[in-house]
Amino acid sequence: EDFKRGFDRFIRVVAVVKTVKNLRIAKFGARPVPFMSVMANEGDLATKFGITVVPVSPTAIAARMDELIQGKDERLAEYLADVKGRMDTSSMEEDKVTRAAAAKLAVQDLMEKNHCTAGAMECWSAVPILGVPICMTLGEMADEGLPISCETDINGAVTLAMLQAVTLGKESSFLADLTIRHPQNDNAELLWHCGPFPYSLKDPGCGARLVGGQERFELKKGDITVCRFDDCDGKYYLFGGEGRAVDGPQTNGTYVWFEADNWKRWEEKLMFGPYIHHVGGIYGNYKPVLREAARYLGLIFDDADEQGVYSL
Repeated sequence: EDFKRGFDRFIRVVAVVKTVKNLRIAKFGARPVPFMSVMANEGDLATKFGITVVPVSPTAIAARMDELIQGKDERLAEYLADVKGRMDTSSMEEDKVTRAAAAKLAVQDLMEKNHCTAGAMECWSAVPILGVPICMTLGEMADEGLPISCETDINGAVTLAMLQAVTLGKESSFLADLTIRHPQNDNAELLWHCGPFPYSLKDPGCGARLVGGQERFELKKGDITVCRFDDCDGKYYLFGGEGRAVDGPQTNGTYVWFEADNWKRWEEKLMFGPYIHHVGGIYGNYKPVLREAARYLGLIFDDADEQGVYSL
Protein backbone atom coordinates (compact mmCIF):
# COMPACT_ATOMS: atom_id res chain seq x y z
CA GLU A 1 0.00 0.00 0.00
CA ASP A 2 2.86 2.39 0.78
CA PHE A 3 4.44 1.70 -2.61
CA LYS A 4 1.09 2.09 -4.37
CA ARG A 5 0.43 5.46 -2.73
CA GLY A 6 3.98 6.63 -3.32
CA PHE A 7 3.95 5.62 -6.98
CA ASP A 8 0.58 7.32 -7.55
CA ARG A 9 1.86 10.51 -5.94
CA PHE A 10 5.08 10.42 -7.97
CA ILE A 11 3.18 10.07 -11.27
CA ARG A 12 1.03 13.07 -10.35
CA VAL A 13 4.13 15.11 -9.44
CA VAL A 14 5.68 14.22 -12.80
CA ALA A 15 2.46 15.31 -14.53
CA VAL A 16 2.57 18.72 -12.81
CA VAL A 17 6.25 19.31 -13.61
CA LYS A 18 5.81 18.20 -17.23
CA THR A 19 2.73 20.41 -17.62
CA VAL A 20 4.53 23.52 -16.35
CA LYS A 21 7.67 22.96 -18.42
CA ASN A 22 5.62 22.51 -21.62
CA LEU A 23 2.95 25.13 -20.91
CA ARG A 24 1.75 27.46 -23.66
CA ILE A 25 -0.72 30.06 -22.38
CA ALA A 26 -3.05 31.87 -24.77
CA LYS A 27 -3.20 35.47 -23.55
CA PHE A 28 -6.51 36.77 -24.87
CA GLY A 29 -6.22 40.56 -24.77
CA ALA A 30 -4.74 42.88 -22.17
CA ARG A 31 -5.55 42.98 -18.48
CA PRO A 32 -8.54 45.12 -17.47
CA VAL A 33 -7.31 48.59 -16.46
CA PRO A 34 -7.95 48.34 -12.67
CA PHE A 35 -6.31 44.92 -12.34
CA MET A 36 -2.68 45.80 -11.70
CA SER A 37 -2.53 42.79 -9.39
CA VAL A 38 -2.63 40.31 -12.30
CA MET A 39 0.60 41.60 -13.85
CA ALA A 40 3.07 38.79 -14.55
CA ASN A 41 6.68 38.64 -15.69
CA GLU A 42 6.42 36.76 -18.99
CA GLY A 43 10.20 36.83 -19.48
CA ASP A 44 10.74 35.20 -16.10
CA LEU A 45 8.14 32.55 -16.83
CA ALA A 46 9.91 31.73 -20.09
CA THR A 47 13.46 31.60 -18.75
CA LYS A 48 12.78 29.97 -15.37
CA PHE A 49 10.06 27.50 -16.30
CA GLY A 50 9.86 27.29 -20.09
CA ILE A 51 6.33 28.75 -20.08
CA THR A 52 5.36 30.47 -23.34
CA VAL A 53 2.71 33.20 -23.39
CA VAL A 54 1.03 33.53 -26.81
CA PRO A 55 -0.87 36.81 -27.46
CA VAL A 56 -4.29 36.37 -29.11
CA SER A 57 -6.49 39.39 -29.81
CA PRO A 58 -10.14 39.40 -28.65
CA THR A 59 -10.95 40.61 -32.19
CA ALA A 60 -9.76 37.20 -33.42
CA ILE A 61 -12.34 35.58 -31.13
CA ALA A 62 -15.09 37.90 -32.42
CA ALA A 63 -14.14 37.21 -36.05
CA ARG A 64 -14.21 33.45 -35.50
CA MET A 65 -17.57 33.77 -33.70
CA ASP A 66 -19.02 35.58 -36.72
CA GLU A 67 -17.70 32.91 -39.06
CA LEU A 68 -19.36 30.17 -37.03
CA ILE A 69 -22.69 32.00 -36.78
CA GLN A 70 -22.88 33.25 -40.37
CA GLY A 71 -21.72 29.92 -41.77
CA LYS A 72 -24.38 28.08 -39.74
CA ASP A 73 -21.67 25.71 -38.53
CA GLU A 74 -22.99 22.26 -37.54
CA ARG A 75 -20.75 22.21 -34.48
CA LEU A 76 -22.41 25.40 -33.27
CA ALA A 77 -25.92 23.99 -33.70
CA GLU A 78 -24.99 20.83 -31.79
CA TYR A 79 -23.23 22.70 -29.00
CA LEU A 80 -26.06 25.24 -28.69
CA ALA A 81 -28.54 22.40 -28.21
CA ASP A 82 -26.22 20.88 -25.59
CA VAL A 83 -26.03 24.15 -23.62
CA LYS A 84 -29.81 24.58 -23.68
CA GLY A 85 -30.21 21.01 -22.49
CA ARG A 86 -28.05 21.66 -19.44
CA MET A 87 -28.85 25.26 -18.52
CA ASP A 88 -31.94 27.44 -18.33
CA THR A 89 -31.35 30.16 -20.93
CA SER A 90 -34.88 31.61 -20.89
CA SER A 91 -33.78 34.99 -19.50
CA MET A 92 -31.50 35.64 -22.51
CA GLU A 93 -32.28 36.69 -26.05
CA GLU A 94 -31.74 33.87 -28.55
CA ASP A 95 -28.99 35.67 -30.46
CA LYS A 96 -27.05 36.26 -27.21
CA VAL A 97 -27.22 32.57 -26.30
CA THR A 98 -25.96 31.76 -29.79
CA ARG A 99 -23.06 34.21 -29.44
CA ALA A 100 -22.18 32.76 -26.02
CA ALA A 101 -22.02 29.28 -27.55
CA ALA A 102 -20.05 30.55 -30.55
CA ALA A 103 -17.55 32.20 -28.21
CA LYS A 104 -16.68 28.86 -26.63
CA LEU A 105 -16.07 27.18 -29.99
CA ALA A 106 -14.09 30.19 -31.25
CA VAL A 107 -11.80 30.19 -28.21
CA GLN A 108 -11.31 26.44 -28.47
CA ASP A 109 -10.38 26.74 -32.16
CA LEU A 110 -7.88 29.52 -31.45
CA MET A 111 -6.26 27.66 -28.55
CA GLU A 112 -5.86 24.53 -30.65
CA LYS A 113 -4.51 26.58 -33.57
CA ASN A 114 -1.86 28.13 -31.28
CA HIS A 115 -1.10 24.82 -29.52
CA CYS A 116 -2.05 26.28 -26.12
CA THR A 117 -3.19 24.15 -23.20
CA ALA A 118 -4.20 27.00 -20.87
CA GLY A 119 -5.34 30.58 -21.26
CA ALA A 120 -5.88 33.95 -19.61
CA MET A 121 -8.89 35.98 -20.74
CA GLU A 122 -9.46 39.74 -20.67
CA CYS A 123 -13.13 38.87 -20.03
CA TRP A 124 -15.56 41.62 -18.95
CA SER A 125 -13.66 44.52 -20.52
CA ALA A 126 -13.78 42.70 -23.88
CA VAL A 127 -17.60 42.40 -23.92
CA PRO A 128 -18.00 45.34 -26.35
CA ILE A 129 -15.81 43.44 -28.84
CA LEU A 130 -17.42 40.03 -28.34
CA GLY A 131 -21.01 41.17 -27.92
CA VAL A 132 -21.56 38.86 -24.93
CA PRO A 133 -19.77 38.03 -21.64
CA ILE A 134 -17.18 35.28 -22.05
CA CYS A 135 -17.85 33.71 -18.62
CA MET A 136 -19.54 30.53 -19.83
CA THR A 137 -16.65 29.87 -22.19
CA LEU A 138 -14.14 29.75 -19.34
CA GLY A 139 -16.07 27.08 -17.45
CA GLU A 140 -16.76 25.05 -20.57
CA MET A 141 -13.11 25.18 -21.64
CA ALA A 142 -12.02 23.84 -18.25
CA ASP A 143 -14.23 20.84 -18.95
CA GLU A 144 -12.44 20.47 -22.30
CA GLY A 145 -9.13 20.20 -20.43
CA LEU A 146 -8.07 23.71 -21.50
CA PRO A 147 -8.48 25.89 -18.37
CA ILE A 148 -8.64 29.67 -18.75
CA SER A 149 -8.25 32.26 -15.99
CA CYS A 150 -10.26 35.46 -15.65
CA GLU A 151 -8.99 39.04 -15.99
CA THR A 152 -5.86 38.02 -17.94
CA ASP A 153 -4.36 36.44 -14.82
CA ILE A 154 -1.30 34.68 -16.28
CA ASN A 155 -0.15 33.27 -12.94
CA GLY A 156 -3.73 32.14 -12.41
CA ALA A 157 -3.55 30.22 -15.68
CA VAL A 158 -0.40 28.46 -14.43
CA THR A 159 -2.26 27.65 -11.20
CA LEU A 160 -5.17 26.09 -13.10
CA ALA A 161 -2.88 24.04 -15.33
CA MET A 162 -1.01 22.67 -12.31
CA LEU A 163 -4.24 21.75 -10.54
CA GLN A 164 -5.63 19.95 -13.55
CA ALA A 165 -2.36 18.05 -13.86
CA VAL A 166 -2.55 16.69 -10.30
CA THR A 167 -5.67 14.77 -11.38
CA LEU A 168 -3.89 13.53 -14.53
CA GLY A 169 -6.36 15.59 -16.53
CA LYS A 170 -9.39 13.74 -15.17
CA GLU A 171 -10.93 16.63 -13.19
CA SER A 172 -11.59 20.29 -13.97
CA SER A 173 -10.07 23.15 -11.97
CA PHE A 174 -11.70 26.48 -11.16
CA LEU A 175 -10.41 30.00 -10.43
CA ALA A 176 -12.22 31.91 -7.68
CA ASP A 177 -12.22 35.28 -5.99
CA LEU A 178 -11.61 35.35 -2.25
CA THR A 179 -14.67 37.25 -1.07
CA ILE A 180 -16.43 37.11 2.33
CA ARG A 181 -16.58 35.00 5.47
CA HIS A 182 -19.46 32.58 5.98
CA PRO A 183 -22.15 34.30 8.12
CA GLN A 184 -22.29 31.43 10.66
CA ASN A 185 -18.94 29.65 10.17
CA ASP A 186 -15.76 31.61 10.88
CA ASN A 187 -13.63 28.93 9.21
CA ALA A 188 -15.48 29.11 5.87
CA GLU A 189 -15.03 31.54 2.99
CA LEU A 190 -17.06 32.18 -0.16
CA LEU A 191 -15.03 31.17 -3.24
CA TRP A 192 -16.92 32.96 -6.00
CA HIS A 193 -16.77 34.28 -9.51
CA CYS A 194 -19.37 35.90 -11.75
CA GLY A 195 -20.01 32.74 -13.79
CA PRO A 196 -16.96 30.89 -15.15
CA PHE A 197 -16.88 27.64 -13.13
CA PRO A 198 -16.91 24.23 -14.90
CA TYR A 199 -20.37 22.72 -15.30
CA SER A 200 -18.96 19.28 -14.41
CA LEU A 201 -18.43 20.50 -10.83
CA LYS A 202 -22.04 21.64 -10.35
CA ASP A 203 -23.93 20.34 -7.34
CA PRO A 204 -26.33 17.69 -8.73
CA GLY A 205 -29.11 19.09 -6.55
CA CYS A 206 -28.72 22.57 -7.96
CA GLY A 207 -30.17 23.88 -11.21
CA ALA A 208 -28.02 25.78 -13.70
CA ARG A 209 -28.95 29.03 -15.39
CA LEU A 210 -27.27 31.16 -18.01
CA VAL A 211 -28.02 34.80 -17.26
CA GLY A 212 -26.54 37.49 -19.49
CA GLY A 213 -23.90 35.01 -20.64
CA GLN A 214 -22.87 34.17 -17.08
CA GLU A 215 -23.44 30.80 -15.45
CA ARG A 216 -25.26 30.57 -12.13
CA PHE A 217 -24.94 27.49 -9.95
CA GLU A 218 -23.34 26.14 -6.78
CA LEU A 219 -20.49 23.65 -6.82
CA LYS A 220 -20.83 20.17 -5.34
CA LYS A 221 -19.81 19.04 -1.87
CA GLY A 222 -16.48 17.28 -1.33
CA ASP A 223 -12.83 17.76 -0.42
CA ILE A 224 -11.09 20.63 -2.23
CA THR A 225 -7.43 21.52 -2.64
CA VAL A 226 -6.80 25.27 -3.00
CA CYS A 227 -3.56 26.72 -4.33
CA ARG A 228 -2.01 29.81 -5.89
CA PHE A 229 1.14 30.18 -8.02
CA ASP A 230 2.54 33.70 -7.67
CA ASP A 231 5.74 35.71 -7.52
CA CYS A 232 7.40 38.66 -5.83
CA ASP A 233 10.88 40.13 -6.40
CA GLY A 234 11.91 37.27 -8.68
CA LYS A 235 10.91 34.52 -6.22
CA TYR A 236 8.08 32.14 -7.06
CA TYR A 237 5.72 30.72 -4.49
CA LEU A 238 3.05 28.03 -4.40
CA PHE A 239 0.45 28.40 -1.67
CA GLY A 240 -1.41 25.16 -0.98
CA GLY A 241 -3.96 23.77 1.44
CA GLU A 242 -6.93 21.44 1.76
CA GLY A 243 -10.49 21.87 2.97
CA ARG A 244 -14.04 20.98 2.01
CA ALA A 245 -17.20 22.40 0.48
CA VAL A 246 -19.93 23.11 3.02
CA ASP A 247 -23.48 24.42 3.08
CA GLY A 248 -24.03 28.15 3.00
CA PRO A 249 -26.34 30.91 1.80
CA GLN A 250 -27.36 30.90 -1.84
CA THR A 251 -25.88 33.67 -3.97
CA ASN A 252 -25.45 34.58 -7.64
CA GLY A 253 -22.75 33.66 -10.11
CA THR A 254 -20.84 30.41 -9.60
CA TYR A 255 -19.68 29.68 -6.08
CA VAL A 256 -18.75 27.28 -3.30
CA TRP A 257 -18.52 27.81 0.46
CA PHE A 258 -15.06 26.50 1.39
CA GLU A 259 -14.22 25.45 4.96
CA ALA A 260 -10.61 25.25 6.18
CA ASP A 261 -9.35 24.03 9.54
CA ASN A 262 -8.45 27.59 10.58
CA TRP A 263 -9.46 30.27 8.08
CA LYS A 264 -7.81 33.07 10.08
CA ARG A 265 -4.42 31.37 9.56
CA TRP A 266 -5.18 30.89 5.85
CA GLU A 267 -6.34 34.48 5.51
CA GLU A 268 -3.22 35.92 7.11
CA LYS A 269 -0.94 33.87 4.87
CA LEU A 270 -2.87 34.97 1.79
CA MET A 271 -2.76 38.63 2.89
CA PHE A 272 0.91 38.70 3.93
CA GLY A 273 2.12 36.46 1.11
CA PRO A 274 2.77 37.52 -2.49
CA TYR A 275 -0.74 36.57 -3.58
CA ILE A 276 -3.69 38.32 -5.17
CA HIS A 277 -7.46 37.89 -4.87
CA HIS A 278 -7.57 34.79 -7.11
CA VAL A 279 -7.05 31.20 -5.96
CA GLY A 280 -7.40 27.95 -7.86
CA GLY A 281 -9.40 24.95 -6.68
CA ILE A 282 -9.58 21.26 -7.54
CA TYR A 283 -11.69 18.52 -5.95
CA GLY A 284 -9.60 16.00 -4.01
CA ASN A 285 -6.67 16.04 -1.57
CA TYR A 286 -3.50 16.93 -3.43
CA LYS A 287 -1.41 19.14 -1.16
CA PRO A 288 1.42 16.54 -0.85
CA VAL A 289 1.62 16.36 -4.66
CA LEU A 290 1.83 20.14 -4.99
CA ARG A 291 4.46 20.35 -2.23
CA GLU A 292 6.66 17.80 -3.99
CA ALA A 293 6.13 19.38 -7.42
CA ALA A 294 7.15 22.75 -5.97
CA ARG A 295 10.48 21.22 -4.92
CA TYR A 296 11.24 20.03 -8.47
CA LEU A 297 10.15 23.34 -9.99
CA GLY A 298 12.18 25.49 -7.61
CA LEU A 299 9.11 27.08 -6.00
CA ILE A 300 8.80 28.11 -2.36
CA PHE A 301 5.93 25.99 -1.03
CA ASP A 302 3.72 27.98 1.33
CA ASP A 303 1.79 25.43 3.41
CA ALA A 304 -1.61 26.67 4.58
CA ASP A 305 -1.30 24.42 7.65
CA GLU A 306 1.80 26.22 8.93
CA GLN A 307 1.39 29.42 10.89
CA GLY A 308 2.80 32.46 9.13
CA VAL A 309 3.11 36.04 10.30
CA TYR A 310 0.62 37.01 13.01
CA SER A 311 -1.25 40.21 12.29
CA LEU A 312 -1.24 43.02 14.79
